[in-house]
Amino acid sequence: MPVVLIDLSPRFALYVDGQAVVVSRPQVRTVLALLGTSQGSLSASELEAALWPSVLPSNPRSALRTVISRCRSILGEASPLLGSREDSFWLEAETDLAILRRTADKRPSSAGGIAELETLLVDSQGVPCTGLIDSFLVDERRIEFDRLRDR
Repeated sequence: MPVVLIDLSPRFALYVDGQAVVVSRPQVRTVLALLGTSQGSLSASELEAALWPSVLPSNPRSALRTVISRCRSILGEASPLLGSREDSFWLEAETDLAILRRTADKRPSSAGGIAELETLLVDSQGVPCTGLIDSFLVDERRIEFDRLRDR
């Protein structure tokens, strides 16, 4: 199975099996980022609120299905990693935020682990989640990045 990596800090970047994938649509970037950083799944309603925080489209479920379809197309051979059941969605991906979460509560056990954490923290400077649609869920990710980096 392919490996998906999503880098959110400072700008969104997507890699499938180590190859950079260009994601030009902010809605697709936002969905991939939110699903990749969620600890579980997100509901269709949560994604709709994140994608259209001010005004929902006339048919939000249809518009969300279109965005999800575009996400799967962008993921290519990794598209099976974007799962859905009824009105919930998830993405099996590694993210810089997930790495920060795992390392924040424990000290690296080796010099290599310390170097890896230091590199991650240096690389994650700046405002995280740049290039995503501003919404409550994206703001939550930014706040979590800042909290974890300041430990």
